[in-house]
Amino acid sequence: MKKFFLFAVFISIYTFSPVCSAQDLWSQALGARGLGLGDGIIATGTGSDALASNPAGMSLIKSYIWENYYRYNSSTNTHLANTAFVDSYLNERVAAGAYYTHRYGQREIYYNNESREVKENLAKGGVAISIKFTDYLVLGVNGYYYDWEFGEEGKDGFSMDAGAIIAVGKTFFVGLSAYDLFTGHSDSNPWSFGAAGGLKLLNGKIISEVDVILEGEDLWFRGGAEYFATQGFAIRAGGGYRKRFEQKYITFGVGYIKPKSSIEVGFRKDFTGSDAVYFGLDIRFFIH
Repeated sequence: MKKFFLFAVFISIYTFSPVCSAQDLWSQALGARGLGLGDGIIATGTGSDALASNPAGMSLIKSYIWENYYRYNSSTNTHLANTAFVDSYLNERVAAGAYYTHRYGQREIYYNNESREVKENLAKGGVAISIKFTDYLVLGVNGYYYDWEFGEEGKDGFSMDAGAIIAVGKTFFVGLSAYDLFTGHSDSNPWSFGAAGGLKLLNGKIISEVDVILEGEDLWFRGGAEYFATQGFAIRAGGGYRKRFEQKYITFGVGYIKPKSSIEVGFRKDFTGSDAVYFGLDIRFFIH
């Protein structure tokens, strides 16, 4: 009976497994900036946001960053911690990044009027590289290994994401991405592809972006805007609609950025699909 219950639980939550879709917020090392922007960062994301959404974004700025990130999801009582290094400083054309993510929590699962507390753990680590072929074209890949456990079930393996960013002048950016290229796909684990358009105005003082993710036959619309109100202080807001899980949400975030470090905070509130509140805290150190 216990084995049958756990098997049924595994099947019932499989479509919501964070490992089953590489383009899932909880399996990615998404920073607080991306959270505040409604997750719309395929065309303009840098640092660990680039590792999560489009590895080509590592080459958008010249820097050597060490980033540490924490996220909490209230609906599943799940915690995520991430550390990442991204170096686009030492080589003019080639940027590289490495990261490690760990998520853990304990969820209450209901099946046939029974409930169980099931523990979950996800360990994920990877390396990424992006190459700036011209001032207008950057390509990137992100290879990673994951090990996911949910109760007595689990999944592990290697996979890869790939992306490109095309710059149209210094103002408009187009981002393209493909996720989880090596894992077997099905209706519960669909192929995921992304496209985005981003604008940088007033020398980067205002940044806005709109993303569209195709998850199998379902679309995920998301986006946001960022405004540097005063020197070093950023305000962000965004939102999205994810058809696959019927999620509608809004986001908000702030950041305080100094020459050697920054602190970022992001929030997300779901209105449909769940009543989740997400909180993210990001501390970055600029080595160069």
